[in-house]
Amino acid sequence: MDAYLPSFALFVILQWWPVVLHLVSVVWYERQRSRYQKHWLWQLEQVADLTPLETRLRRLSRQQRAGCAVIHTIARLVRALLVRHLQDLSFRASEELIDNHLLFKQFVAMSCLRRRQTTPRCAL
Repeated sequence: MDAYLPSFALFVILQWWPVVLHLVSVVWYERQRSRYQKHWLWQLEQVADLTPLETRLRRLSRQQRAGCAVIHTIARLVRALLVRHLQDLSFRASEELIDNHLLFKQFVAMSCLRRRQTTPRCAL
């Protein structure tokens, strides 16, 4: 038995595809987050207050304006460096871990659905 899809159905599917994809992504993201409720990184995020460190580094960053343009916030960099040192990783390995692992990405506050940059950027 051949399944027949009306010609307008393809148009409707393509028209609403970004919305459907976004909704499925949100549901999947929340489901994955609920799986990691007992992970040490999730619990660290709930108890650790990194704002004093972030405030000091923000002041230091304002004083020393040399180097590449700022791409990430100080809070994001502090959390990425914390992940790097707790996991004992190189800069490249920590970037790959944060980019590929949902829990680490959420801890560092990276957008789950961000696009990859094609322009050169400063490393952590």
